[in-house]
Amino acid sequence: RQTYPSVTPTVLTDGKLRNVQSASERQKLLAFSQAVVAMGCIAAVAVFVVLAFIRVRYPYELEWLESEMLEHVRRLHDGTPLYTIPTVDLTQLPYAPLSFGLGALLSTVFGVHFWVMRAISITATLVTFALLGLLVMRETRNRFAAVLAVGLYAGSFRWSGTFFDVGKSDALFILLALAAIYFARRTEQSRSAVFAGVLMSLAILTKQTAIFFAIPLALYLLITKRTFGVLFSGVTVAFTGVVTFALHVITHGWYTFFVWQLLFEHDVAKSSRTDFFTQDLSKFVPVLLVIVLAWRYWSKRDEWWVTGFYAAAAAGLFAGAWTGRLHTGGFSNVLMPAALAVALLTGLAVAHILRHPTPIAFVAVGLCAVQLVMLGYDPGKQIPSAADRRTGDALLVKLSGIDGNIWLTRHPAYPSMVGKPTFAGQGGIEDVFRGKDDRAKQDLKNSIAEAIHHQRFDAIIFDDSGDARGFPSDWQNYYVQTDMVVTPDDGTFRPVASFTGGPRVMWVKRTGLSLPANASDDVRQ
Repeated sequence: RQTYPSVTPTVLTDGKLRNVQSASERQKLLAFSQAVVAMGCIAAVAVFVVLAFIRVRYPYELEWLESEMLEHVRRLHDGTPLYTIPTVDLTQLPYAPLSFGLGALLSTVFGVHFWVMRAISITATLVTFALLGLLVMRETRNRFAAVLAVGLYAGSFRWSGTFFDVGKSDALFILLALAAIYFARRTEQSRSAVFAGVLMSLAILTKQTAIFFAIPLALYLLITKRTFGVLFSGVTVAFTGVVTFALHVITHGWYTFFVWQLLFEHDVAKSSRTDFFTQDLSKFVPVLLVIVLAWRYWSKRDEWWVTGFYAAAAAGLFAGAWTGRLHTGGFSNVLMPAALAVALLTGLAVAHILRHPTPIAFVAVGLCAVQLVMLGYDPGKQIPSAADRRTGDALLVKLSGIDGNIWLTRHPAYPSMVGKPTFAGQGGIEDVFRGKDDRAKQDLKNSIAEAIHHQRFDAIIFDDSGDARGFPSDWQNYYVQTDMVVTPDDGTFRPVASFTGGPRVMWVKRTGLSLPANASDDVRQ
């Protein structure tokens, strides 16, 4: 014993030291992995900010319906009411009113421009980034999880159609919905229920899809936090109902027709019933696996209520995206709620997993890195080129040189940019004809027919021949196609956020015509 006094304790001590060193090395490696992923997330946000700064200044359409959105704002700014009987002068897009109202308000200061509407979206997106990070941070106290959630959402920019900065309602309604979720989580204060209800109502009044967010969240709160749930649900329903009823009365029912009735009359895209799950969400397989890996933490008894809350919120976001895809014509911008749900759940899941630095933590961080790579895209392809701008400038010169009224069916904002009156856009017209209300369709057909027979337009410009939807069968008796090249068919001047083309074909009115025998008295006068 005196010869070998401390052999066993020394071996045990060395073993403990080796274990400590091994654990320390694993922690350093995990921290390094998180740093790499965090840098990727920051890069995703930075790329969006740079793209938004460049794209906001482009004076023409980023997406073809931006033009109609801008003209709705212009008419509201000029005091012309929206949500009226559909005519050749104005056929309302089936969109809720808040974006138009906010755009008109800002236009009183800055004028009616594409950049004003885009600035609203950019601001909303940046605030969404901040609020998403704050929500995850408050829930997990994990900075990496918060950065990851923001980076994943920012990285979905191309996947969801590059609509984070487009002059439409998508970015604003996402912000309002997320803000409603943020306040709904704070169930210890009754005023939070009021804030959440008002914000959810504003989201619905920005884009109707938000109603799918509200339903599962309200049901969960009613079941688990009855008083809070009643207050949240009551404020949401009351606020939305009062505004809807007031606008229904003011517009003689046309608000209800365009905002609530028309979209439900459109056909269902049957392929999207499964494509949403098998194709759209397949882009997020890596982080969906991360969410699954965190299941044992979600199912802990002390996490049940929180797990249920975020499950209800995510279910609503996924349901909103899915129903958007089910709607015929639903473009990839309708996937923005799904991207938000995935980013939020992934941030929460990773924070749970990182509390215990097991091999699963390395797997989770690695899957997040793979996800960021899968979401990668070419930023240059999201920016209109110098050739696009030159073609747009040349188009305005041609439009200003045409005497009289021009009906530029898919791009109604462009005539107004050269001081000419504008008319209904093809987007709103197609939505009416895709519906099932025969009265509305007949009113619109009559209005177009009278305008054609009366030759109200000195020129009609189409993207292609299919844009003559709703025209009377004899319309070519009153207009003749010209050989003028409105914009070259060389791939330029196509909106980078949609697959539509540019103005191509121009028809001008024939001269020396007599009115048809069946022309109305108004036309004859």
